[in-house]
Amino acid sequence: MKKTTLIFLTLFLLIFSCVGCSENNIETISAGYAEYELIPNDTSGPLYISGYKQGVEIEGVLDYQKVKAIYINYYGNEVLMISIDCIGLSSNTINKIRQGINKDININVAATHTHAGIDTLGLWGPVAMNGKNESFMNLLIETAIKAGNEAIINNKQGILTFGKTQTKDILEDSRYPYIYDNNIYQLRFIPDDKSEAIRMIFYGAHAEALRGDNNLLSADFPGYMSKVIKENTGDNCIYFNGAIGGLIMTKVFDNQNLVNNMYITGEKLAECVLSIKEEKLVDGQLKQETIEFDIELENTLYRYYKFLGILDNPINFNIFKGKYYFKTETSVLQISNLTFILIPGEIFPELVLGGSYINPEGNNLNPQTIQELTLGKNIENLIIIGLCNDEIGYIIPPSDFLVDEKYPYINKYEDQNGENHYEETNSVGINAAYELITAIKEALSKI
Repeated sequence: MKKTTLIFLTLFLLIFSCVGCSENNIETISAGYAEYELIPNDTSGPLYISGYKQGVEIEGVLDYQKVKAIYINYYGNEVLMISIDCIGLSSNTINKIRQGINKDININVAATHTHAGIDTLGLWGPVAMNGKNESFMNLLIETAIKAGNEAIINNKQGILTFGKTQTKDILEDSRYPYIYDNNIYQLRFIPDDKSEAIRMIFYGAHAEALRGDNNLLSADFPGYMSKVIKENTGDNCIYFNGAIGGLIMTKVFDNQNLVNNMYITGEKLAECVLSIKEEKLVDGQLKQETIEFDIELENTLYRYYKFLGILDNPINFNIFKGKYYFKTETSVLQISNLTFILIPGEIFPELVLGGSYINPEGNNLNPQTIQELTLGKNIENLIIIGLCNDEIGYIIPPSDFLVDEKYPYINKYEDQNGENHYEETNSVGINAAYELITAIKEALSKI
């Protein structure tokens, strides 16, 4: 009798200990994917193209922007990553997306930074006017929520692999010092059921192969690269940008036909991705640490935009200091031996990798680089995800931060070497680098 009771209890425990295993099994890896096109369903208001000129309406469609989402459950720890083909998104927009996701997990939303998309920040409408189209913004938010929730539902078991390769003779830096990450990184989920794999691609370059004269709607090279990979392998691709400050761009391969130039760029990058040698991830760690922090808002033009309702980022006034502050966040995400730093804007690569500075002995000292912060922490692969969870603009080394004395943040400044300091006019201010690096250091200490 005792033996029978013991067997019954053992079977009972085995059966009920597996309830919910399919959702959060700590012994498995699973992922889900979803994507949708962003097709404007209301043309009653203007759709301004973003990234170059103010007040220019989109004249036609080369290809539609997309929302893509991947849900990863890595040995019981979860994260949802959403990538949107757009110039950038404020934290206010991103929080609306987060609120619509039906699962209480870490949710990260990034922009691919296409300069051929519909204005999602409001900065490219006519002068002193909000360039965002309310109907399109609602569509974007609703579609991102739909894709995120569907990715969670589409969850299936498989394995994760990682690899990287150099992209030779593709990138260029538009501002001295010429420092950038030549690597293109890939995190790939391969389902056990042999269905479509999912490639997460990470690469640091402005998505503007179409350049500034283009008035056609497009996801630019990230969209075409993904299309080429899909046609060759059947795999779905989700793209994340990297450290692109200082105007890290892809080179021009066809100056006579810039649409063809975009196609060539996408094909070259697809070829690089398909050459990556993959290794299976084996360490069962996934965790994320997020730090919220404030940056002094020195940019007078940004304050003006906030007053006009163009910027909807959270900005506070400290009556004791008599200063405005920009609230944002940064995160450290670790998956196995991979460490992702989630940057709320466009960080200069020298703040990540180090290297020379134009004025290293100047009055404004630079913070530690992100790479220096990771020393001694057993970090094998450091990957930047830029324009993630916010867009605060360019994050510039303080030693190289120069603005026009008479009209700071309005007029572009040209230094004694002939360098155009355009990026400062689209930054929160000189303290952005200090505050960001401090927050990353805190996140790394807690991860």
